[in-house]
Amino acid sequence: MIQRTARQILKEMQECGWTQGEAELLPKYLESAIKQNSERIRKLKPFAICEITEESP
Repeated sequence: MIQRTARQILKEMQECGWTQGEAELLPKYLESAIKQNSERIRKLKPFAICEITEESP
């Protein structure tokens, strides 16, 4: 699936007339965007511990 998507992205880049420099920036941009998204998700879903009740063993 990744290879097929990569081919589609490359085809789209060619059709849009991207330069080599623009193409080389894309992985860096995606890496940054993925890290930012992961950090956002991490902050929204902090590690949680179940509440201990009298019924718990």
